[in-house]
Amino acid sequence: MKAEIRIIQVERLPGIRMRLNVEAMEGLRRIEEIARENKELEVRSNYEGDGELHCNVVSLADRNEPEHKGLFAMFVHWKKDGRDLQLQVAASWWNPYPPKYSTYVSAAKRLFLPVIREYNNRYKTRHRMRIETPEQLEPKMTPAVEKAFKHFVHTANKEALHPLDWEAFYHFVHTCHRSRKYFYEDDIRWFCRRAGFNEHKAKSLQLAFSHCYDFLDWYQRGHR
Repeated sequence: MKAEIRIIQVERLPGIRMRLNVEAMEGLRRIEEIARENKELEVRSNYEGDGELHCNVVSLADRNEPEHKGLFAMFVHWKKDGRDLQLQVAASWWNPYPPKYSTYVSAAKRLFLPVIREYNNRYKTRHRMRIETPEQLEPKMTPAVEKAFKHFVHTANKEALHPLDWEAFYHFVHTCHRSRKYFYEDDIRWFCRRAGFNEHKAKSLQLAFSHCYDFLDWYQRGHR
């Protein structure tokens, strides 16, 4: 009996930000005050972070959360962000799992927007959530890297790579390394799946890219 292997596609989740009209710590305290007025929310805060190694944060969770187990949202501030807050959402279990882009954004809006609307109403501001689009989350290639990748995929036998196909792939990796353009494994898989490789081949190529790039790093360090 064959073991069934189930591939779970993981979507990229967006970064979300909000720019304050006041200093960040004052804004966080205003947010906490507003959130605590809603008895349906469980609110926690920490203002002891130095803003460099440890952040300052106000977190909130719906006591009657209907969809995701352990869902909570955080207004997070790091000193490097100035008056910008990072708005993050997390859960111990998402429904469905893993969360899709739309699931994450929906949960974020459901938790953050009531607090932001009340903030805007109370302080006569127009604060809004700035959410990365799916297009902004796509990994980007430089022109030279893209040219090398297109040469590889346009000539490759996608069912069974020929030695010349691997040579074109190595040229792509070398171009990435020369340009200091590193891609994470899920980036390579995304590129390859979009180019027409099946999931098994895309996984093999993502592993090959990582090993080849690391080898070039090692070789370069030893031959300076």
